[in-house]
Amino acid sequence: SFHTLDWNCGSSWMDASENCREPCPNGECSQASWSCFGYTGCASELSAIETAKISIAKDIESAAVYKPTEGDWYCGESWSDATENCREPCANGTCSQADLICFEKTGCSSKVQSEPASVPAESAEDSSF
Repeated sequence: SFHTLDWNCGSSWMDASENCREPCPNGECSQASWSCFGYTGCASELSAIETAKISIAKDIESAAVYKPTEGDWYCGESWSDATENCREPCANGTCSQADLICFEKTGCSSKVQSEPASVPAESAEDSSF
């Protein structure tokens, strides 16, 4: 079956088929020194590369990637312990206590951020005396 990606640009058919630089389904190449060659086998190579890129992107997206800037990494004996107690943020991915584990997506950043809001109110009352 004919595939337009099998038509590729190169200085020779061998160059076009080995390097698969630029598909030329319309017969035109971006560089004047290149010609458009057919039946290069680039279609299967390009689709394999695209499939691999998609697979890698999905793996990266689904992997638990350590992101200290998210602020939801906290230590606990379990994920539920970490989310309920928000004991210690683990910005470097490790906890100070060896028996604790650093967990992500604990929701602690919003809990911890909302708690200090009451502290300035108390200090403001104290300063009014």
